[in-house]
Order: sequence, then structure tokens, then C-alpha cells
Amino acid sequence: MWELLGEAGIDRGREVVTWNVVPWYLGSDRKVRHAESRDLDEARPYVEELLGLLLDLRVVVLIGTRAAVGWRRLHIAGPQIEVPHPSPRNLIARGDSRGRLLEGLRQALRLASN
Repeated sequence: MWELLGEAGIDRGREVVTWNVVPWYLGSDRKVRHAESRDLDEARPYVEELLGLLLDLRVVVLIGTRAAVGWRRLHIAGPQIEVPHPSPRNLIARGDSRGRLLEGLRQALRLASN
């Protein structure tokens, strides 16, 4: 992901905040699990608090289908772009994923620059 941000022209040290829609670990010591509705409900105040701190937020990039679904469930308005997940498995299995991800990041940079 960091390589793709650089390729898109995004300075990850100055222009990016990374955050999971549920900002804590989900699962056991053996296996991570996907966020469920109750996890999203519990995460809402923390996401809202973070958004309140990001006074100059211009666009949210939703990385992967699960992030997009979770974000929609929170009903938070604002500019957003959905891109494929950058896992090697996804990028290899779906040949167009890398290009779509890179183009989404470039689009986010254009939106943020306006």
C-alpha cells in the first residue's frame, strides 16, 4: 500500500491518516474475524471523534469491499472513493485491481488538492 501511495504522488507522512472503520482487533489469538454489525455500532463514536479531529479532511478512501460496506452502515457523509483491497491475493487474482486502486488514489489526491 505504501508503494502505491508513493506511485500516486501522495505523501503518506503529511497527507494520509490510516484508520480502520473498527479501530481495534477483532478475533481471537488464532484468527482475525470480520466486523459484524455490533462492532460497527460500537465503533461509531470513535470514528465520529476521529472525524471531528480531522478539520481539513477532504476525502475518505475506502480500501476494500468490507471497508465500504462498514462505512455505508455508519451513514457518514462526505467525499469518498472506493478502491480494491491491496492484499497480494486480491491484486494477483484480479488483474485490474492494482490499476483501479492506483487510479482511485490519484483521484483522491485530485479531490484533496482542490
